[in-house]
Amino acid sequence: SLNDEQKQRIVELADKHDVYLIEDDVYSELYFSNKKPSSLRTFDTQDRVLHCGSFSKSLCPGYRLGWVVNKRFNEHLQKLQLISTLSGSAPIQQGIAHYLQNDSYDNHLRKLRKNLEQRQSAFIELIDKYFPKSIHYTKPEGGYFLWVELPESKCGKAIYQKLLEDNITVAFGKLFSVGPDYENCLRLNTSLPCNDELEEAVKKIGELLH
Repeated sequence: SLNDEQKQRIVELADKHDVYLIEDDVYSELYFSNKKPSSLRTFDTQDRVLHCGSFSKSLCPGYRLGWVVNKRFNEHLQKLQLISTLSGSAPIQQGIAHYLQNDSYDNHLRKLRKNLEQRQSAFIELIDKYFPKSIHYTKPEGGYFLWVELPESKCGKAIYQKLLEDNITVAFGKLFSVGPDYENCLRLNTSLPCNDELEEAVKKIGELLH
């Protein structure tokens, strides 16, 4: 979600300090705007970005099929893949190849993006209805997560543990930092259809936050 100038600056810093960038770009097809966001690799002139993509978020999670684009480390990456897992599933790769050649992946993505955007909007309506007014949330232009910031006195992990008692799963902010940052944050999944079960879950989270 960085703008192009910020992305270019990151690559320039990597060039300056001779470091490499691993770009986790598995959500890049799930944008809501008219134009697909650029990647760090767009600004890479020294083959410094290892660009990681996947069908897991955009087509089928169970296939676990992804890739890394980087010419400089291509052979080394293939050797590491061979050592760690031998290879991916040949039937799954052949099935995906057949689908890409004979079906409209682009049409699938357009429908998926529309559904995810609608579900995000519906989820936000539930948050506005049931959550305390003291919380803040992002509204990203893609993907299917919301980042929720609670008052500093709240502990995201404690809320996560309490919600497990009702079989409600959220991600707490501490998972996304190696330090003490984001302890008062939650990450919520907005990809599920908005039904009575989802509304009840959001309502329970809101009651706990209150």
